Amino acid sequence: ASYKFASLGGGVANNCGGEKTVKYGSVREWVIAIKAVLADGSEVEFRKLNPEELAQKQAQKDLEGEIYRQTADLLIASHNLIQNSRLKVNKSSTGYWLYDVLDNDGGVNLARLVVGDQGTLGILTEITLRTISRPKFTGLLLAEFDDLKKAGDVVNKILPLKPSAFELVDKFLIQTLSATKPEMVKTVMAGRKEAPALVYFIEFEGETPEEVKNQANQAKKLLANLAIDLKEAYDPQEQNLLWQARRSAAIVAENAPGKKKSLPFIEDTVVPTDKLADYFIGLYKILQKYGTEFSVWGHAGNGNLHLQPFLDLSDPQDAEKVWKIAEEVYTLALSLGGALSAEHNDGLMRTPFLNRQFSEPMLKLFTQVKKVFDPQGIFNPHKKVGGSAEFSQSHMRSEYNLEIAHK
Repeated sequence: ASYKFASLGGGVANNCGGEKTVKYGSVREWVIAIKAVLADGSEVEFRKLNPEELAQKQAQKDLEGEIYRQTADLLIASHNLIQNSRLKVNKSSTGYWLYDVLDNDGGVNLARLVVGDQGTLGILTEITLRTISRPKFTGLLLAEFDDLKKAGDVVNKILPLKPSAFELVDKFLIQTLSATKPEMVKTVMAGRKEAPALVYFIEFEGETPEEVKNQANQAKKLLANLAIDLKEAYDPQEQNLLWQARRSAAIVAENAPGKKKSLPFIEDTVVPTDKLADYFIGLYKILQKYGTEFSVWGHAGNGNLHLQPFLDLSDPQDAEKVWKIAEEVYTLALSLGGALSAEHNDGLMRTPFLNRQFSEPMLKLFTQVKKVFDPQGIFNPHKKVGGSAEFSQSHMRSEYNLEIAHK
């Protein structure tokens, strides 16, 4: 939803993802090198180093040399701990990414660690990216469901077809948009009085129209007895009309009437795709328990949901609900083998909950890595490490008026 104004620096700092992540992975997979200013003011470049290059770096008598010496030692000593902490989700921006920093051949790539560090290890100044040519043709399927269980079960059936996007919106988002921006959902609501429980946006791409249509036809066969309605488009303008209902999700936050606003505090949880239906059902129970309206959208192909309850931060009862809802939602996501954040990172909101996802030894390792790069703790403090619920709660806003924020 933020593609019109998102920045590359922020995307790398968060290890961002999006609607294409289901096919191409998060931004970490596309970063070749990163230049950054370290805590002593020096500018260095992090990239893949072979064993000989690593040894040269480790021989340096400066902060860069210290980083390479200590980080490599920490990762080698904690190899089993790190590997045992891997989750079954296919993307995560929670904690520090320590999994594929050391190569099997003895080399190292600290760029993989710096991607997603949320500015806590240094200041990014230059990014070198790998690129590929964009496929020439795309096709889009809209699959509407009246049952969350059926919708959840179909995800792993579609993924082997390698869609280039696999997105979703739920009925509450459609209803909210119908009330605020009806033109955005007219293709979904055409001929309907009630919104479907869930809508999938499934995109395929290829070098020829025939290749795209073949993929789409295979998907249609799998969806035929499960979806209550299917729409397809191969013309780019028709596709853009269909995409509006998904890409206008951010409008919910900007156009909510009254004091209750769509708040982004549990908006980036991720679960294994085979647990998506269970997660949806559990989420609805939690949010309905607290009597709050909400809307859900996200990346079905990654099991990654963005959900924003409508609350009034100037109301003490609603402000208290923020932390209670977060506690229950994060507990649910983790119980299903999920992670707190797939692409938006930790920040002040999720850092206090990292001890739910990671063991004490892993949290200690995060702290050690942070201290190696940033001995005085000057870079974006209280994020990733050193955070607390008390600190974060003390910084929560007492209102959420976007008009005031924009001015």
